[in-house]
This record gives sequence, structure tokens and C-alpha cells, in this order.
Amino acid sequence: ICRPKAPQCRVCPLSEGCAARAAGDPGRLPPKKKIALVPIDVAVGLWIRDDKVYMQRRGEGGLFAGLWELPGGKVEPGETPAEAVVREFAEEVGCRVTVAKYLPIVKHSYTKFKVTLHPFVLTGRGRAPRDDERGFVALSEVHRLPQPKANAKIWRNFLAPTKETS
Repeated sequence: ICRPKAPQCRVCPLSEGCAARAAGDPGRLPPKKKIALVPIDVAVGLWIRDDKVYMQRRGEGGLFAGLWELPGGKVEPGETPAEAVVREFAEEVGCRVTVAKYLPIVKHSYTKFKVTLHPFVLTGRGRAPRDDERGFVALSEVHRLPQPKANAKIWRNFLAPTKETS
């Protein structure tokens, strides 16, 4: 019933207690509250081997369900992003990796979160798990996989490095 350009106070069941109507401006709606975005630092790794990159598919349910991503995770308090990506690879992939190159930071906002992605090019040894949900993907085929939107910024920087990308 309350529309900014055409309020219908005569039929509104709340019109008697309406502050906007009492002020003589029934078309004025209260401003939407700004939601404070929760900052999150995430470290991700591009483990490159023979023109392929290691990727994994997120499980069903939850944020980004079914999308392909670069392994990584949240940077813990007291930890650097480089330390975080090495730790996350050990936990998620079960392999030891070393940071070979820092890529530009990528910032991306979601409904409730402001994510700062710290991408790294990695070298590593070990047998990485391979199945339908994870494994090495040809760099020439990565663009065909459904991925979170922020990954496009990471790939753009990897292929043509620039300064920080927002």
C-alpha cells in the first residue's frame, strides 16, 4: 500500500500511527539500514604443474555449492596469507606447497561479506587427490568451469598481472 510515488493512506490499516503521514509527507519511506559487511581475508593457491592448475569443487549446500575453486581458506589470527595458503593446502589437499609468486590482492563484496583474496602461485610435491571433484585442470580449460565471480579477477591477474583489483 505504501508506495513512494503513490501512497494510499485512505486504505492503509496503519495510517493512524504513520509518522510520515503525520509529518505531511506520506510518500517518504524510511531509509534502508546499511548492513556492515564482515571483512574476511582468504588465501588461495594456484598450484601449477605442466600447464595445469589444481582445482576442487565445493560440496552441495552452503555458499558457492557445486562451483569450482582454488584451494585455500581463511587467514587465521597471527598468520600471514602466505602461511595460510601453505597450511590450507596441507589440510585440504594433503600436499606440501611453497609460495613461488605473490599475485595482486583481489577485493570482492558479497551480501554480508567483504572478502580480500590473497592469491599465490605455488610449487609443490606430492600426490594430489584426483577424482570427479578435484584435480589438475588444463589452464586452457579453466574458463569452462563454473566458478565464484571473484575467481575471474584472479585469473585476469594471473594471465596479465596488474596492481590491486577491486
